[in-house]
Amino acid sequence: DEWVFRMEMPAIFHKFIVGSRARNKQKLEMESGCKIVVPKREELEDAVYLRARQKQQIYSCKALIELLCEKEEAKLEYTHFISVPLAHDDKFRQLVDQFREDVVLQRFTGIDASIFMPSRRMHFTLCMLKLHSHAQVEEMKEALNDLSARLSATSDYGRPVAAHMKGLHIMTDDPTSVGVVYTTDRSSALQNRLNALADNMFELFQARNLVSSQSLNSQRVLSSDGQHAEVKLHATLMNTKYARSRFEERSSERETFDASVLMERFGQVDFGSVQ
Repeated sequence: DEWVFRMEMPAIFHKFIVGSRARNKQKLEMESGCKIVVPKREELEDAVYLRARQKQQIYSCKALIELLCEKEEAKLEYTHFISVPLAHDDKFRQLVDQFREDVVLQRFTGIDASIFMPSRRMHFTLCMLKLHSHAQVEEMKEALNDLSARLSATSDYGRPVAAHMKGLHIMTDDPTSVGVVYTTDRSSALQNRLNALADNMFELFQARNLVSSQSLNSQRVLSSDGQHAEVKLHATLMNTKYARSRFEERSSERETFDASVLMERFGQVDFGSVQ
């Protein structure tokens, strides 16, 4: 006589539950009094099974596993992101392409065509996601449908949004050591509008366990008190990560270049308005 519980858990987390030489699994079983059955790797099942004589042992084990996986999630790569596309505007794309050509012709040290974002992929990122199972992807599709319905009921729905993309900006205070160059619209009107959208979005995603407040905080898309969205709107134009060949050994340190002259000559570049 025993209780059996199928716990939804993306297969990518199974290695954390088992641990080196099965030590994590043994520790979890000892602390909870519950037997953990992890499917074989080739089965690719997004679940683990908990077996125990008492319900409370299963509840205890489930809580311990959730705590462990929440901690280990930071080690996993992001798989998806939510963005506001900008590339649908032909004029904007042309101006971004023209900027790339103008800069490459200058032959600045450390800058070549490979570090530029293709104009067809220009966007504002609202948040990054870690969706490691088919079930999580399906859940996200449902969440986005819910978000669409919620937004269509607001007074802002149907009111056009425009972003005036102007200037070059960097992530740090030192223009001599730069890895990313971006453009943006710094108006409070656009910022407030997209923060309101992000507030709705984050609330829905958290309610469905698709993103944690810990993850949103680490992405720096929340206010300092963690209560509201504060998305840093930036459309990446140049990123030294793009220059890395897939055949090269990945270095832990990002390559940088001196952007002083670039900022001096092109700092006020105007990419126009995107609706």
